Amino acid sequence: MFFDRISIRIALWYALAFIASSVALFLLNSYMFVSSLKSKDEDLLRGKIREYSIIYEKDNLAGFRKNLEDARFSDGQRFIVRLSDEKGKTIFSHIPSEIANHSKAVTASYIEETLEKNYLNGPWFSIAGDEYGDDIEFVFSKLSTGQVLQIGKDTEDREEFLESFARSFFIGLIPIVALALLVGWLLSNRLLAPIRWLSNTVKSIQSGEKGARVPLRNNNDELRELGVLFNRMLDESTKLIEGMKNTLDNVAHDLRTPIMRLQTNIEDSLRSPSTIDEYRNALAECRENSESIIKLLDAIMDISEAETGILQLQQEPILVSQFIDSAVDLYGFVAEAKKINLVVVNPEDCLVVGDRVRLLQAVSNLLDNAIKYSPEGTTVTIKVSQTENLSVIEIIDEGIGVIPQDIPRIWDRLYRGDPSRSTRGLGLGLTLVRAIVNAHYGRVDAALNSDKGMIFRLELPKYSPK
Repeated sequence: MFFDRISIRIALWYALAFIASSVALFLLNSYMFVSSLKSKDEDLLRGKIREYSIIYEKDNLAGFRKNLEDARFSDGQRFIVRLSDEKGKTIFSHIPSEIANHSKAVTASYIEETLEKNYLNGPWFSIAGDEYGDDIEFVFSKLSTGQVLQIGKDTEDREEFLESFARSFFIGLIPIVALALLVGWLLSNRLLAPIRWLSNTVKSIQSGEKGARVPLRNNNDELRELGVLFNRMLDESTKLIEGMKNTLDNVAHDLRTPIMRLQTNIEDSLRSPSTIDEYRNALAECRENSESIIKLLDAIMDISEAETGILQLQQEPILVSQFIDSAVDLYGFVAEAKKINLVVVNPEDCLVVGDRVRLLQAVSNLLDNAIKYSPEGTTVTIKVSQTENLSVIEIIDEGIGVIPQDIPRIWDRLYRGDPSRSTRGLGLGLTLVRAIVNAHYGRVDAALNSDKGMIFRLELPKYSPK
């Protein structure tokens, strides 16, 4: 519907706010105008009653009357003047015909009767009419001779000014409202442009345009930040999807070989009669292939659990030397068979908090990786050191290394530096190492050895008893 659009609602709210502000400003100005004009009328009446008091006391009633009837002065047409004795009886009364004939309700006789009844009420008194501009305001003064002087003036000119002001305001409000609607529409369209860009980008992605991104403004407001975050999320999602696709491709590749071997062994065993020993060998090969499959799937599950924070860890204080020695014992025979010298440099031991099995798994994977890619007769060094807050484990080999631009990629799932895959492995070892270390709030990175080979540096927070 028409009013379902946010831009329409913003424009309407903007116009309503503008109208409300204008009406509030009009009421405030009206109040100030009324107060100012009323104050001026009061000052005028005060001045007139002082003037006529002086005239009466100086020239008596004759001079008083002559002054009102003098054509050179306009007072006779503007002011009601009444002089009464001490008991309120009228001595002299002058009511301009324009005031007396202005309203059917406020007549000359009604004014006379009202002033006679209220001749001692003051110093201010007013007569309210039933029509717009009928009100008459009076000021009273008791003269030194005992008489009471009353001078009044109607509010018609003041009311006419306010009526003209209100008419001008509401006539001028019409184009102002139209302008407010236009400005609100333009402003809402400009403000909501990034939202529309966001919506259009989502629609483009849904239609298959995976590279679509939200266009960004040159300013640094919150909506631009939203676009930046959305584009970053799309980049991460694209990267994740590509990574998942590559992972599935690599997993399918790695699973295909053991599954085909498993299937071949089964078919060979079923194709022709075999001896018990042949069946045993076939079952052994099937078990080996199934273990490879389980090992691959377990590694993927461990990585996923560690990366999502649900990997179960048996946290306890543990000496670094304990899982280092266990890893050396585990791979000592492999290194010896390959004629690789294992050297452990552990000048000072320290405690960390972690899962003994998982930390052993991380160090073992790094050690296995170093031995696997090191030629015969080289040395693999495990160096343990510590800083104020960290325990540092470095595994240094003299192997084939990787090209520098591939170092950030070695932590990716199923990455293989050897495209021909001549070296057997799952391609998940380093990914699992990083996931385990991150789960222990540590850090692991890699760099090229200055001579040859690689240096893997593993940092773990030191144990600090409370």
